[in-house]
Amino acid sequence: GNAKTNLQWQPSSPHHHNGLPTKLVQCGDLVHRGPDDIDVMDLFMRLRNEAAAASPSGSNGSQVVLLLGNHEEMMGWGNTDCADGSMRQYMQAATPNMETAATSVTLEMFGRAMQELMAPGTKYGDFIRSMPVAHLDGRTIFNHAGLDPMWVNVKGATTPAERVEALNAEAAREWTISQRSKRGTERVLADPVWNRCIYAGAKSGEDTADLEKTLSLLDADRMVVGHTPYQDQIASYANGKLVAIDIAMSCGMKDNAPEALEILVDADGVGQMSHAIMADGHRRELSHADASPSVGKKVAKPAKSSSTVNKKKGTKLTTAAAARVKAAAVKSRPANHKKKAAAAAKGKKASK
Repeated sequence: GNAKTNLQWQPSSPHHHNGLPTKLVQCGDLVHRGPDDIDVMDLFMRLRNEAAAASPSGSNGSQVVLLLGNHEEMMGWGNTDCADGSMRQYMQAATPNMETAATSVTLEMFGRAMQELMAPGTKYGDFIRSMPVAHLDGRTIFNHAGLDPMWVNVKGATTPAERVEALNAEAAREWTISQRSKRGTERVLADPVWNRCIYAGAKSGEDTADLEKTLSLLDADRMVVGHTPYQDQIASYANGKLVAIDIAMSCGMKDNAPEALEILVDADGVGQMSHAIMADGHRRELSHADASPSVGKKVAKPAKSSSTVNKKKGTKLTTAAAARVKAAAVKSRPANHKKKAAAAAKGKKASK
């Protein structure tokens, strides 16, 4: 859709009867595969500022949390992969006084403009680098791709909040270190925003050990992730322990109807997952099925089924398939991410 909108932040929801404020958590991939990257970033920067202004009390009030996705991570390094749909916007932002026809822009010019726009100290560069990798809210952990337990099993961190803070602090440190030295050495900026294994294990139901260990370390009931658009509607897997909210609604993907996950909390702040909010405002209850419902079926709940069918390809997602998903993800990354994946794997072996 068009990102140039008059949307404004509402500090509280009309559906909340307990007086608690509204919090919006966006799980990454605001950008790429569309024509409005700059407008989208401007919109969410404004909403985040409006929420902060509406609740000077900070984390206990109204809040917009924007998590780092792999596409923001790519863009933070000035990578132009998947950004060509917004080339005109990027070029105009980099050279506002220059009328540049898209047909006259070379890849070299585009790459140079992106490097300048995303450098530390710039509006958009600092915006990307301000995004945390994970956010813990009550008993729900939010992350872009899926959190392996090694990322929150941090030496010296004992409480769930300390574990998440340590993870986000390491991500911030990697941005600065990699800016000064050779790229490809970062680990937090590679695995938690790229790795699909937690998702694959939960969807198939064949390997949920790492998911359950992460939830145990964080005293959480569920993990909410984006990144993997293998469902057409928001879906819940592994008996509600993983909720997948990437439904390929981008015009550059499948252009599916938008949905948002709504988690209501009681007076004590304990979250109870309740609905997927659809574009028309209606609410659809989530079931803990292994397969997401087909778009267009007017049912209250997804059909209860033990099937592990991958709706996108029509094949079963087994443990072996999960490994292939990870390999495909690594293969599809820019070349420097191969070093990241190797470093992450090496670090994981050393931690065991």
